[in-house]
Amino acid sequence: MEPKPIEVTSVVVSAAVTATQIGGTLQLGVAVKDASGLPIAGRAIIWATSHPTIASVSAGGLVTGITAGSASITATVDGVLGQIQVTVLGAPNLAIARVWLTQGTQRPDGSLPLVVGGLPALVNVIGSVAPAFLNVIPSIRVRVYQGSTIRFEDTSTMSGQSVAAASDGSPIHQVLIPAEFILPGMGVEVVANPDQSVPEANFADNRWPAAGGAQLIPTRTVAPLEVHFVPIHLTVGGTTGIVTQASLQEYLYTVRQVFPVGALTGTIGATFSTDIDFAGGAPAAWTAILPQLDALRVLEGTTRYYVGSIRPPNGVTFVQNGGWGYIPFLPSSSGPATRTSLVVGVSWFSRATMTQELVVHELGHNHRRLHAPCGNPSSPDPAYPHAGGTLGVWTHDIYSFAAGLRGSITALGPTAGYDVMSYCTPVGTSDYTYQALLEVRSGLVAAPPPAACECLVVWGSVTAGGVTIEPAFETPGHVALGNGGVHRVEARDADGRLLFTEWFTPSEVDHAPGVRQFLLSVPRDRAGGVPIASLRVIDGAGRTALSPVGSVVAAPVQVRRAGADLVELTWDPASTPALLVRDPATGQVMGIGRSGRLQLRTPRTEVEVTASLGAGQPAVRLAVP
Repeated sequence: MEPKPIEVTSVVVSAAVTATQIGGTLQLGVAVKDASGLPIAGRAIIWATSHPTIASVSAGGLVTGITAGSASITATVDGVLGQIQVTVLGAPNLAIARVWLTQGTQRPDGSLPLVVGGLPALVNVIGSVAPAFLNVIPSIRVRVYQGSTIRFEDTSTMSGQSVAAASDGSPIHQVLIPAEFILPGMGVEVVANPDQSVPEANFADNRWPAAGGAQLIPTRTVAPLEVHFVPIHLTVGGTTGIVTQASLQEYLYTVRQVFPVGALTGTIGATFSTDIDFAGGAPAAWTAILPQLDALRVLEGTTRYYVGSIRPPNGVTFVQNGGWGYIPFLPSSSGPATRTSLVVGVSWFSRATMTQELVVHELGHNHRRLHAPCGNPSSPDPAYPHAGGTLGVWTHDIYSFAAGLRGSITALGPTAGYDVMSYCTPVGTSDYTYQALLEVRSGLVAAPPPAACECLVVWGSVTAGGVTIEPAFETPGHVALGNGGVHRVEARDADGRLLFTEWFTPSEVDHAPGVRQFLLSVPRDRAGGVPIASLRVIDGAGRTALSPVGSVVAAPVQVRRAGADLVELTWDPASTPALLVRDPATGQVMGIGRSGRLQLRTPRTEVEVTASLGAGQPAVRLAVP
């Protein structure tokens, strides 16, 4: 006699989700149990739907949505029925509202040009999806054209979340276009669900531009940016700014993130020494060291941007301003008092990114950008358009992701970050600052290097209190003239006869709105071979100043070895108001001293000193004992 079959007492139908869309599917499961609640296997299951025009069900329990509505799906085993209610939603609609490409800073209308040879471009697809896709997520195809040729194509699953309304802060899709495809004349086409494999309510709004074809993307070619970092050695305090190959990328990190650059190079200069007492970073110290570094740049005849790295002396724990730089009258100029700045170098601040942000801030000043109004800066830009120095647009850190330093592209919203020209963090570049920088960088043209000359270096400052002229030098260098203005330098001989006049416009110094500085490098032959007995600066208001001069016969300069790579010079500043020191083997300017004591970072056994004008023999080689 055969045993009696186990009786089925319950059939339970289940599903991970109970809704699908038209054309979508969902898989049902069945649990068949006896009176003790134990599972029973191997029994035939009969599936049925209450509304076959809404949802069908296969012999395996796979439900397919046909039209919008609800249906009861039943599973019958040995006459015992289980059921589940499923909902078929109408097909979603994916609509592209607009697309904008950014390399870091962009307006929603995409009006800021992309930089050729710069960072990759992030494609932000702004649109809406309502209701959300439940089962199958469509792909979005991005194509980059050059003329009629497809240069780049990416077809990938929609990366963003479904949103009911288009929003710049919630792109439905993002993808990077590699930098090599950012070229003049490029066009971009974006098509959602390109093969229409995922059902939608409307396929007509899946394209950008809506009229078809490719959207021409504005691009701009900018001049290469060369930044030259110079370690500054402070005689008073004995510290030297840190600039190494390892730290070079740290100095340039934020520049790469937020500046409109294509080719960007960083170089390291020889250590430059000064005897200015930095103390606690008082304004007078910064404004005294800054023109000395500028003199180095002018004498070297370069168009690079010079950034001096300072390490405050031991015991200094706070500086009011961590960087100072010139705000030139003409941002395109590479002449004196234009492309020079100073920062407290890496590894000194407690906030690791501080020096990185200072570098880009001071470079901004060198491009004639004023302060953005956040953090109580001096002389904020009255035309800055966004309240509180905020960004005004979405910005993205594409560099960190593209360089493999972060796993995703981070973003700052229009009011979540602050312009690099402010004193607030986190920093980005507003559309206002970015466009201004882009206009300067794209307007720069390669110029021949200034001519070498036996030069007369004249420098000083103009303030509300009057005119100051520093001790002048006759020394090999490069021509750097004044390009006009209402201020002038007059050189005269011993009889008071005028030898030449040079007109100039001084530059502003950030953080010191009342200070204007100037530096000229005039060919010595402008004086016709006649000895210069006096130099006078006359400002636009008629105020004058005479250059300090020393004794006709200066006292000797004393030299001693103060360490393995440290040389100390001492002299009488009353007879020699200033010294300019070079490496006799290379001609490199090693430092400028005013106080009578200057330390040099060098292992050399010989130095060349040039006394300021009127102090006797211009250049003398001195052996280091």
